[in-house]
Amino acid sequence: MNENVGGFPPKSCMGRPSKITNEIKSIIEDYTIMNPAHSDSDLQNFLSVQNNLNIGRSTINRAKKSLNFRWKPPKIRQLLSERQIGNRIQFGRFIKENNIQSHKILFSDESRISIQNDSQYIWRRIGDDSESVFMDKVKFPVSIMIWGCIGYNYKSNIIQIEGSLDSEKYIQMLDDHQIFEEIDKFKGKGNYWFQQDGATCHTSQKTINEISKKCSVLPNWPANSPDLSPIEILWGILKIYIKIYKPRTKRDLLYWIRKAWDMIPYSTINKLVLSFENRIDHMLNKNGSSIQDDLRNHRIKEVDGFEDLEEYPWRQDEDDLLIEKVQVLGQRWDTIHHFFIKRSPKMIEIRYKTLKNLKKFHSIYSIFPQ
Repeated sequence: MNENVGGFPPKSCMGRPSKITNEIKSIIEDYTIMNPAHSDSDLQNFLSVQNNLNIGRSTINRAKKSLNFRWKPPKIRQLLSERQIGNRIQFGRFIKENNIQSHKILFSDESRISIQNDSQYIWRRIGDDSESVFMDKVKFPVSIMIWGCIGYNYKSNIIQIEGSLDSEKYIQMLDDHQIFEEIDKFKGKGNYWFQQDGATCHTSQKTINEISKKCSVLPNWPANSPDLSPIEILWGILKIYIKIYKPRTKRDLLYWIRKAWDMIPYSTINKLVLSFENRIDHMLNKNGSSIQDDLRNHRIKEVDGFEDLEEYPWRQDEDDLLIEKVQVLGQRWDTIHHFFIKRSPKMIEIRYKTLKNLKKFHSIYSIFPQ
């Protein structure tokens, strides 16, 4: 007891004083910002040589965490040249000035999907050489090139592309699968814009002339701009499914690609399509810079006109879909929420736990994954 005060001394006066003063924290902060890939040993050596400070690596590590630094992979965004940035701004202004609305655009794209999964992690003991810890890596993994197209309330079939794609083969593919005839049934004959990226087979005069006979071609899509295209996220969803189902043959890979594509609901398609105008606005606000990180961290409003999400009660078909997705994907709320419009990952998690606690659902769904 401290007799002068009548109580215990303040906590800050107890124990060994910290070696990390505010001045040293400032040095650590500046060094970390300037050298983000450094190790604790590098910083320890810097403090010793440049500042005559003897501080342990664990103390340095704690100081960095207190400054809200975390050891993570760098954030990824596309590298844009000044010319590409200028083209993005010009394209965005064209969309705004011509009042081109998201629901009037059909977004198309190709993607290559591979069986091999280099990003998988497993638990293994140091020095363990048993068969279970190895993944056999082939030099040329089995992969498939696919094409797809989405619009508001529209989703094409997945088309497999064999070999390389030139203008003639691309036009023939669109004709063979009657893509424009199918879209006309949903949108009215030619009453839409057809988007495609800057691949040579898309932008050749022959291709433009042929497609222009069917509809309006959205002009001058800027190079290196996957962050502006709503369909890109769907390729990511397909790749998640492939990791889950682990197909071993090309035939199985194509089966699961098509199966996963068919399982993506129109609510997700519509949400992505309607996000296009907000992506354009956000890109223009950033003077043409990449918005990829903003998309990844949900800093872009995806759909206009939604009121408070709590006002939307869960429907029976949503509950059915939620149970189905959890049985297939597990409790991966960040992945599952892409299948629901107006539902955040947290709302989906809470709803699932509610369903588990309702006895009537136990009579309908005999198995709830734990």
